[in-house]
Amino acid sequence: MKDKPRLLFFAPHFAEYSTRVVEALAPHADILFALSRDARRRQCEPGWFKTATADVRLMEFTTRRRPIRWLSTPGVLARCLLFRPDIIHIHEQTDFVNTLITRILARQAPLVLTVHDPKPHVGRDTELFVNLRNRAVVRGSAKAFHVHGEYCRHLLLDLVGGGRPIVSTNHGVMQEPSPSQERPAEPGRILFFGRMEVYKGVDVLLEAFERLNARGRAYTLVLAGEGPDFDKARAERTRGVILINRFIPHDEAIAELQKASLVALPYLEATQSGVAAAAIGNGRAMVASAVGGLGDVVKDRKNGLLVPPGDAGALAEAIDRIFQEPGLLEKLAAGSAQSREELAWAKIASALSETYRSVLPGQQGRLATGADFEPGRSDAA
Repeated sequence: MKDKPRLLFFAPHFAEYSTRVVEALAPHADILFALSRDARRRQCEPGWFKTATADVRLMEFTTRRRPIRWLSTPGVLARCLLFRPDIIHIHEQTDFVNTLITRILARQAPLVLTVHDPKPHVGRDTELFVNLRNRAVVRGSAKAFHVHGEYCRHLLLDLVGGGRPIVSTNHGVMQEPSPSQERPAEPGRILFFGRMEVYKGVDVLLEAFERLNARGRAYTLVLAGEGPDFDKARAERTRGVILINRFIPHDEAIAELQKASLVALPYLEATQSGVAAAAIGNGRAMVASAVGGLGDVVKDRKNGLLVPPGDAGALAEAIDRIFQEPGLLEKLAAGSAQSREELAWAKIASALSETYRSVLPGQQGRLATGADFEPGRSDAA
């Protein structure tokens, strides 16, 4: 077997995440990185992206303009197949084009599938989860799965059964600031960051903040992200709320994370969270719902506080405690910074490299337990 397998990493979305994975995987594999140009422009700082992809072959394609996307798909597939990959790694996305691409590529080499959400969330996320048939086709094509956290691993295992490895790693650190971007946090500033989806509990956070206002607290709450699934009028009339209801570019997101003293994740349900990974990347304390996979990353009284989901009173109490209890905010922020090592991309790349080797011809069954490497864990028959 070759020392460095030929890896096709196909990423129709999650551009920053994918680039960080590929950068970390470069020492382990000869890589063709097929990436959505549209996602890259929205999520990646150009200078960093150029440096991060210096050691891989790059192919960009469009995912937004439908006629061009359809016309360019044969060329994208041809380039992927001419690369002659030993392993293919794809992010799960179940629209028709990506399902077709996945089916074709899976005939050429073993396919590893990253599943970010084993089940769709409530609200608009459910509508976007296209159809069950495409999801079944994509998952049926995989030789192994990659998820973030033990909660997701168990959830996916219930859905796809045993017989194929399900490797769990942490979600890697996101949106880390450069030294020139680092700033002191503003006292009493709370940040909710990301898409405004029903399951993220924005209205619960607003109710908690109203309770804090009623106590006479002079905190600031920043709601930064696009999406319609919250009470916008309520946010606009609530004292101390700053609403930035649009997509937040990479550098602006880092600036908001740096200004925040506390990052809030009031989710009603959760699998894993890139926002928690970004909070850790910026060394910021967190307050989060004790739901789903959030507890895999947000460690109660270490880098954040956990509260029951949907409980505005408990959320208000936790926020107030963090700001009012002497030394607690500083302790949680320090714990968040220390958590970066647990979310290191090099560890994730090491786990994925073992997974790739386990599904190469002649290697099946090698990854039968999670004892072979850290931090990943696997379930297989």
